[in-house]
Amino acid sequence: MSTAVSPNSDYAECDEFIDYQIRIARDRIRWTDLLTASLLAAVLLIGYVLIFTICDHWLVPGGFAPITRAIMLGLVVVSCGAIVYRYVIRPWTRKIHPLYAARMLDESHEEMEGALMSLIDVTSSGTPTPAPIRRTMEKRAAVRLSEVNLDQAIERHWLMRLGGTLFTLVVLTCLYVVISPKSINLLRPLSLSNAAVATRTRILKVTPGDATIPAGTELEITVDLSGKSPDDVTVMYSTRDQRFVNERLSMHSTEDHGRYHVIMLGDGDRGLRQNFTYQIIAGDASSDVFQVSVDQPPTASVTELAYMYRDYMALPPRKTENGNIDVWEGTEIELKAEANVPIASARLVFSDEPTFETPAEEVPLTVAGDKLFGQFHMRLREDGTSPRFYQIQLEDLDGRTDPDPTVYAVNVQPDQPPIVQLLDPIRDLRVPANAVVSLLARAEDPDFLLRSVKLMIEVNGEPRIAEPLFDATRSGLKKSWSGQWNFRLEPMGLRQGDVVRYYLTARDNWPPLGRQSRTGSLQFDIGPPASKQEVNERLQRDRELQDQQRRELEQNDRRSDQLETTDPDAMPSDKGPETEVGAEDAA
Repeated sequence: MSTAVSPNSDYAECDEFIDYQIRIARDRIRWTDLLTASLLAAVLLIGYVLIFTICDHWLVPGGFAPITRAIMLGLVVVSCGAIVYRYVIRPWTRKIHPLYAARMLDESHEEMEGALMSLIDVTSSGTPTPAPIRRTMEKRAAVRLSEVNLDQAIERHWLMRLGGTLFTLVVLTCLYVVISPKSINLLRPLSLSNAAVATRTRILKVTPGDATIPAGTELEITVDLSGKSPDDVTVMYSTRDQRFVNERLSMHSTEDHGRYHVIMLGDGDRGLRQNFTYQIIAGDASSDVFQVSVDQPPTASVTELAYMYRDYMALPPRKTENGNIDVWEGTEIELKAEANVPIASARLVFSDEPTFETPAEEVPLTVAGDKLFGQFHMRLREDGTSPRFYQIQLEDLDGRTDPDPTVYAVNVQPDQPPIVQLLDPIRDLRVPANAVVSLLARAEDPDFLLRSVKLMIEVNGEPRIAEPLFDATRSGLKKSWSGQWNFRLEPMGLRQGDVVRYYLTARDNWPPLGRQSRTGSLQFDIGPPASKQEVNERLQRDRELQDQQRRELEQNDRRSDQLETTDPDAMPSDKGPETEVGAEDAA
């Protein structure tokens, strides 16, 4: 339908008609450019969304990375902005020149033959033109312009092509939405939000997500899924100390459809003790990476134990970083520990049981910020026992306590009494009143040193003065002692029928007087006196047998010492100084 107005009408002159048509042509050119630019921007935007989605779904494993998405979206925004500026904003602020509109109208109809452009050119140039010639040119242009259809005269082929392209893209996008098992998520191609890539399996909710939990507790993780049910749903987690990195933990389905859960018990099922991250992997879907912070309660660990032994042990001081206590009784200990937060108060609590259901001795500790110090002696109780475990119980500045303190072992080695043996004779004897009986004795301290060995005598139940067989005040402290002693009965003024009971005692160097042990009692039943020759012959035989017995014992001792020295599995221990075995004859 033509919009032309006849120049022969009573309503308009030729020049008015031409101006009117030029004005309409200029407006329609402007709107055509606007629509063309809008369609071009729409084609670019929808094409980007479709191509991005297809690549994000199927071609790029895990979808485009955030930085790639930002770059691509930036390029699209810049391109659309350039199109709008070039073809919308800039033309809108400028006027379309009449010559441009006249040329488009002339080119749209063969019979125009440039009449309109000639007229507009003459008019716009300001060249003086005779009135008759001007009216003729106006009439000629107006007559031919009246036959031009403005709708067909305006160039719209780009508008039509872009409209068809846009329609095709819209149809393809709709088909993809219907056919694809993965939905289009406009938040991914058109924004920088942390939107998950579309998957056939969709993760709806992860509980608890980011969380803070107390140390030593368990954590239940649940996930709600929709879409295609996956064959396997796993939690992939990494701990802060990198002991576990991308470790997988299978989740189990619950009675609720699409819900899976797992309970994280921590290392050794002792609860969670350190921060970690986790992510849910369900089929082709993966969740965000969540952070779990473990709220550490106040806790302390022993950094050093210094042992100062009692003087009589003659052992050098020793330090260890092992928190387990393994010392001789009476040892003084200096403890150093360090806490993870500043501490208000702390104490050592001992117990006979690792559960500490029945606490025993306690030792207060000195607190300096997060450093703890203590000094105490490890002594045996009156019944000879000692605690077997200890822990540091503390309270921080906020009043929090450690719900599960570290339990350390305690081993207090008692200083054993010496061992004394009467090797010969080993039974009661009947001897003459003037007999000389050779005694073969042996004593040692299993831990440290001997102080003395004595022969204790009773005649008919009446104690006599003890005979010293070994005395450290004269020969020095020794680890062990063995020797023979001639027990002379004649100086005791014995008579036939008397009974002499005797036994050996030994004391070690445990202060102040030493621990004592003794042998069992033996006795001599006194008979009539014998001749000196018989007494000497009996004594000689006894000493020869005892000498042989001593040599055998010494050989066995040397073999035992060699085995202890060469045993590769032998562990060093806190032992007293060794001394050579000596023989004492107090006769």
